[in-house]
Amino acid sequence: MKLNKEDLMIGDWVMIKDYPMVSESKRMTENHFVRSLCEFEAIPINNDFLLKNGFVFLPTEKNKNKGSFYLKVENCLLIYTTEYNVIQIYKYLIDRYEINCEQFPIEYVHELQHILKLGKINIEIKL
Repeated sequence: MKLNKEDLMIGDWVMIKDYPMVSESKRMTENHFVRSLCEFEAIPINNDFLLKNGFVFLPTEKNKNKGSFYLKVENCLLIYTTEYNVIQIYKYLIDRYEINCEQFPIEYVHELQHILKLGKINIEIKL
């Protein structure tokens, strides 16, 4: 998916086609916002990405190939369901996790980064 630089923020992981017009995954920097010869493309979230970033896969009882990815960090529990491409964030309050938001539909790495930033959840994303 092609992106406009207005949809991005510093630190986002995206595919950047830059002079000499070679496309590679990079983090957005201040320079990318002022250059006119850059093209940006979203990086899809996939199972390998989730596992590399510490998520644990838990299959459903009925189908071992389907399920959700879980990650516990900073008094938060993140649940990403690949079947529906949604993430839920639960915050830890006293002695249990309570839902703190609705489901967010996301498919791309930069969207996950934006949600984490808004939720003040500090996770170093790796590609």
